[in-house]
Amino acid sequence: MSGWAAWRRPAGIGLVFALSFSAVLAHWNSHAEAARLNPDPWAIARQVERFAALRADLQKPSALAYLTDLPPEDERSTVLYFGTAYALAPHLVTDARGADSLELVVGSFLRRPDLAALERERGLKLVKDYGRGVMLFRREKR
Repeated sequence: MSGWAAWRRPAGIGLVFALSFSAVLAHWNSHAEAARLNPDPWAIARQVERFAALRADLQKPSALAYLTDLPPEDERSTVLYFGTAYALAPHLVTDARGADSLELVVGSFLRRPDLAALERERGLKLVKDYGRGVMLFRREKR
């Protein structure tokens, strides 16, 4: 083999490599641009900041029930729940509807809740209000 025939295989491999590398760069640039335009679409960084004081107060990895004033069908409710679970990791955060046996309950509210109603209806006693809608409750024995 001489001339062009000897260079066909290396040239083809080089062309495939160049096109693949170009596609990877284009894909990376599109994701970098999207991240630059919308750095934290679900405000997870703000959730970590909101729950920092509560997380510091929790002694060891524990399980907490979760309570919010948003109805389950509101899409913000899901975002807020998973943001809370992420911010409080390694503590396990469980939806309060199925966690009646857990002693500690973390509240993430958009409006100030009626504490008397929570105590009366759910048996929750406020342990500490951390501000910005974050509260820690203790479930009282009934």
